[in-house]
Amino acid sequence: MYKEENKNIARKSVLKAAIEALTLCRKDSTLAPKDYIRKVKAFYRKDESDPRAFIVDELSEETIIRWEEFYDSVIQDRTARSIKVAYLSGPNPENDLTEMTDMGLLPENIWAFESDAKIYNEAVISALSSKFPFIKLIKANVGDFFEVSPQKFDLIYLDFCGPLPSK
Repeated sequence: MYKEENKNIARKSVLKAAIEALTLCRKDSTLAPKDYIRKVKAFYRKDESDPRAFIVDELSEETIIRWEEFYDSVIQDRTARSIKVAYLSGPNPENDLTEMTDMGLLPENIWAFESDAKIYNEAVISALSSKFPFIKLIKANVGDFFEVSPQKFDLIYLDFCGPLPSK
């Protein structure tokens, strides 16, 4: 397990906040709230001299309802068990996995990535001797994986202590 208490505290805090934003506070975590279009229309209709008031009058109730239905279809209620996570493995993938499963995430929805061959081999050995021998441990750079895979993740957890590499 991790030995640095500050990292443990930071990890738990960040993961907890991310999971809450994706579940309990999901509707507050969107770029635009469900009633955004209604609010914009009401705002511009207040001043009839504003030319945008005329434009928003073209926005029909039917169109607004379609937007709200679309919003509901995209921003569905979620639980921690339904969140799909990608994270950087390191030599001990079970450390982060334990933290995430303790917060309610299903291990089957958690994907660990390691691009370094030596560290990947260490991670496989470590995972096989842990309570998560079935972990999805991918030997690839996470960025390269995203380019070729249709997988979508709700949370991408990057826990590292150095700069982001660039190509």
